[in-house]
This record gives sequence, structure tokens and C-alpha cells, in this order.
Amino acid sequence: MPFVKRTIQPIKIGSLLTTGSLIQTNNKTRHQSVNNELEQVTVTSLIDVMRQLSCLSLHVQDMFGELQRETTIIFERTMQLNRKVESLRKEIGQLNPIVEEVSLHDINLRKPFKFSTWKDQQIVTHSTRPQCISYVYSACDPPPLLQLLNTCRSDGKDSLKFYTDPSYFFDLWCQAMQKESKTQMKRHKKHK
Repeated sequence: MPFVKRTIQPIKIGSLLTTGSLIQTNNKTRHQSVNNELEQVTVTSLIDVMRQLSCLSLHVQDMFGELQRETTIIFERTMQLNRKVESLRKEIGQLNPIVEEVSLHDINLRKPFKFSTWKDQQIVTHSTRPQCISYVYSACDPPPLLQLLNTCRSDGKDSLKFYTDPSYFFDLWCQAMQKESKTQMKRHKKHK
């Protein structure tokens, strides 16, 4: 199922149902008295097109904002890497292999090179969520108040977890990893 990140509103253009010009009376639909229905449909269509263009411009602004933030991060990382390359180039240019002899004993006394990596962690959080996704989440209906039924449960489980559980997939992954580690330990014991 595709996840719609951005939707352009209104979806229908030029429909009389969107303007409210149709009235329900006694299970029959009749039109309000309008001097010129063609003119009303035309004006309604133009208004809906302008609303769509407005919504589209907001989405474009958001997309270019995301693109600008990402390119700024890439530019900063590239500049940092460029500075490291330039400093290494200067150090290598200053070295003279003929003049400087390094003994094996001196090499062993030096500290070994230790590579430090920086890893992104918790990159999918509420704070890193794009604005358009936050808007979609805020427009959703909240879950029902099933936690009120917890007093009626005899097993002590949270009633809301049966309806929605954000940690379900993480717990499932943990169980799979624990099962895999147990099987590896059993295999390891058999080989000994």
C-alpha cells in the first residue's frame, strides 16, 4: 500500500457538491435558485484550481526546504573531508623518505591508528520527521480510549496494545534475535 506523503487539496474541482449548492429535502435533491448555473460552476472551478495551486505552492516550498537542508549537510561534510585531504597533502609533501629513516623499533612504539566512525542513531524519531508527515499524523484520528478497559482485564495487559502497539515490530525483532543467538550457542556447544 503506497504511503501518500503530500496530497493536493481540494481533490474535486467544479463539483456542485463541494460548493453546497445542492440541498437534500425529503430524499430528493434539488438545486438552490441560481441565476446562472454555468457561471457558478465556472467560478467554483476557478476557486478550486486556485486552492489547489496554493496547496501545491506550500508543498513545493516544503520540498525545496528539505532539499536545501540536505544539500547544506552534504556541503558541510564535503568541506570537512576537503580540509582533511588538504592537511594530509601538506603532511605528505613535507615528508622526505631519503632523509628520514624510521626504525622498526620506532614504528612499534607508536600508537596504532584508530579509526573513529560517527554513526547516526535514532534517525527515525518525532524530531526528524518531515513536516508533511507530521501534518498527516496530526490529521489522523487518535486511537480509542481503550485504556479505560484496563480495570476490567484480569490478565493485567494493556487494552490499547491490542489495538495499536508501536513497539510490536521491535519486540518481534528482539525475539527473533534472541532465538537466533540461542541456536548459535547450541551449535557452538555441539562443535566443542
